[in-house]
Amino acid sequence: MKRHWICEKIAVGALLSVAVGPVHGELLVYEPFDYLPEEILTGQGGALGTVGLWNTFDTIAGDGKSQDWFVHAEGTTSGVGLSSANPSAEPSGMHRWDGTVANLPTSGGYAGLWGADDWNDPDGPNTGEPGRNMSGDVGLDPSVTATFQGGTTTWISYVSVRGWDRNEEHPNLVLASDPAPDGSRGDNFGGIGAGGSGFGTGGGPTRNNRTTIYPMFYDAGQYQNVNGAIPGNAYNQGAFEVAAGDRFDWRELDEEGYFGAVNIVIVKLEWDAEAGGEDVISVVRFLETDVLSEAAFESRIAEQPSLTSTNWDEANKPDLDQSQFDTLTFMGLKFFVDEIRLGTTFDDVIKGGVSPEIQPQLHITSNGSDLKIQWESHPGMFYVLRSSTDLAAELPAWNSVNVPGSVDNNGVFEIAETAPLNTHTILRPGDSTRFYRVEEFLLPPPPPLLEENFESGAGDWVAVVNDVSNNTLWQLGTPSGSTGPITGAAGSANAWSTNLGDYGTNSDISLFSPPLDFSGLSGAELTFKAYRDADGFGDTAIVRFRRVADDVQLGPDHDLDMDVFDTGYTSISVPVPGEALGENVRIEFNFVSDGTADAFSGLSIDDVVVTVPAP
Repeated sequence: MKRHWICEKIAVGALLSVAVGPVHGELLVYEPFDYLPEEILTGQGGALGTVGLWNTFDTIAGDGKSQDWFVHAEGTTSGVGLSSANPSAEPSGMHRWDGTVANLPTSGGYAGLWGADDWNDPDGPNTGEPGRNMSGDVGLDPSVTATFQGGTTTWISYVSVRGWDRNEEHPNLVLASDPAPDGSRGDNFGGIGAGGSGFGTGGGPTRNNRTTIYPMFYDAGQYQNVNGAIPGNAYNQGAFEVAAGDRFDWRELDEEGYFGAVNIVIVKLEWDAEAGGEDVISVVRFLETDVLSEAAFESRIAEQPSLTSTNWDEANKPDLDQSQFDTLTFMGLKFFVDEIRLGTTFDDVIKGGVSPEIQPQLHITSNGSDLKIQWESHPGMFYVLRSSTDLAAELPAWNSVNVPGSVDNNGVFEIAETAPLNTHTILRPGDSTRFYRVEEFLLPPPPPLLEENFESGAGDWVAVVNDVSNNTLWQLGTPSGSTGPITGAAGSANAWSTNLGDYGTNSDISLFSPPLDFSGLSGAELTFKAYRDADGFGDTAIVRFRRVADDVQLGPDHDLDMDVFDTGYTSISVPVPGEALGENVRIEFNFVSDGTADAFSGLSIDDVVVTVPAP
């Protein structure tokens, strides 16, 4: 349900985001039920990735109601009246869900039960119950089925909501080779269609599992789950029940106590992924108050390993012919469904479709005297959490919130990303009403580890002569050789140059940087300006990295190619070798000349910078 997030009386404002979202793979199917409202679903069609028309069935008829599902307009409630079998905070006794979802983009309508205005109140004079043995199916475009290739991954998501509060059954979505026969409730007790196969999301066959969500499959019509093949007489046999730790219970009340909680079911299908060519099905249920992310999906799997078939007994792993999967089928009792997506990435099935992508949401929950604040975050970004008692106040008037670990930058507390999710705890304020918003900014690059233009002198740089002739020295000043540069880089006064004039013969000289601490770094890069002006034959120049403690060279030489004749200062970049990372290091610029006397300036170095990547 789209609304401000409320944490008791702490109201939460919207997230302000300037980041570009993650790159999508390919959205293959999107069914938002964008049909004329107040019409039956049977005979409707045309959604992305589907072919043909929906066929839907509901055993119960009467009072002018046909045996079909009904399409409701988004933003309006269904008109279904509750039986009061389960408590709800809704005083009117009517179903409250309106087809919108707080953490998922929605469009079109939603489908399932008829409402009280369409077919009398379920507690009224009609006979039977609404939504008995519901089934519905639509065909998949062959181009969608063609993507189910070995070594690839297919993601599926859909929204399911309980339609009535007695004898419900989770709507089991099955990516299948055959539709469910009308009135069969998908034949959850023994198979699908005429011996067909497919992957599904639970909802039976044992009685106690009809409201639970878990991975299952049909193989030649035989229903199987984590327990193995389930016999047709297992409806009341506890031995075949999927245990609590291997499933999700279909939520009926939302966080405010109203009936009709949004259950977002996400399926990951990895085709022919196991060593023996078996497929892997993984199923996770999220709620409207959860942050939807692939990391959260994998975390749920880690907590409940049997939610993925890769952890099932070897003899029970699915190995199906996915090239036959050309049908989407739903089956169960008394439900609404919406926002069916099928794609190649997680993000596609929670964000893709014709409706605009929603910005990430702030999630705030009360934890005793504290507030727990969460938002979806992105690599390379940082955040500022702001708070105000006046929602209409201009942004500069909102206070920057100091969360543990934030960095104070002139009174603004900058928060590092911990992608994919930032979670922070602060003391609950004493105000009766307070709003929160979070701003996202591109993370500035870390300051250079070394940045030197030599206009203030040599500093801690050290020049060394390695030969006995002493014909050439590294000298700092304005170059003035017979050829080559006559200034430092960009016309500056200073550069390190070989003799600040013409270099001598038989020379071997080194220029060393100050010590640089590369500990804790994943990488670094040296950039400098060089002017190469030598005879092009026997003279060489090398960049090396040496450990300060014992002068041992770390990593290979980097040749500066003194055969090149520069006509101006050239920017040269050298990656810091992996051997130097984690060490205290000096950079060495080494110049060696041959025995030929030449009227050239040799090598000049200026504007040395060592940068490190963002953490």
